[in-house]
Amino acid sequence: SMPVRPRRLQSQCQIIERGHTRVIDAAYCNQRPMVLLAGIGFEADVVEQASREAKNRLGMLAYVLSGIRQLRDMEQFEATLETDSQVVSVSASAITVANLAPATSILAQGPAKIVEDDGLMDITIAAPSGFASAVAASYELFKSALSGSAAEREDIGFLQAKSVKISAEPPQKVALDGEIIGTTPVEITCVPQGLTLFVPTEAAEPLEAEKLTGLPKLKIKDKPVDDRPDTSN
Repeated sequence: SMPVRPRRLQSQCQIIERGHTRVIDAAYCNQRPMVLLAGIGFEADVVEQASREAKNRLGMLAYVLSGIRQLRDMEQFEATLETDSQVVSVSASAITVANLAPATSILAQGPAKIVEDDGLMDITIAAPSGFASAVAASYELFKSALSGSAAEREDIGFLQAKSVKISAEPPQKVALDGEIIGTTPVEITCVPQGLTLFVPTEAAEPLEAEKLTGLPKLKIKDKPVDDRPDTSN
């Protein structure tokens, strides 16, 4: 978990005081509460190798840097995913089951968007082979996170499910919301509308009304206040 700085804590207390709430989905992973995501394979290795000191100092960036250092060691494993409607057998390097996922959790970014209140979990399967493919797949997932479009590489797949059972050979480490909880197999079940959050009051993003800078031969002269039309009515 990340440390909470005093200024951030004050801001969070103000949000609670205003009382504006939103209901989103939650989940259980092997009977443990899950808010964000569960990572299997490479995702869990990244979490395990990110030191507590780095997490305290760098926050989510610690996971990104840990992942970059470990790309050369990414290995495939055999996995079976059993959902409500199908059984998927696949070779994978990382499997991420997400209820919510920040953009820095790039291994969860296979689908175009992860919706936190649709009653479904988003599952991303990454299966690059070799260092070059791992770098390319990571970049593709990073682009997906920034653009809001689905990943298109053949070694990246994704699906949705209300519940999923995942086994792996050899067994793989499992990270739940940033902490290692053991190894596969895991069973993850969505709890629709299972969590109420205090959130900031949503405000409309102001639209940019004017942009003239950069136009060729631009000159701007302000009119005297008395010469301006009355627009108060």
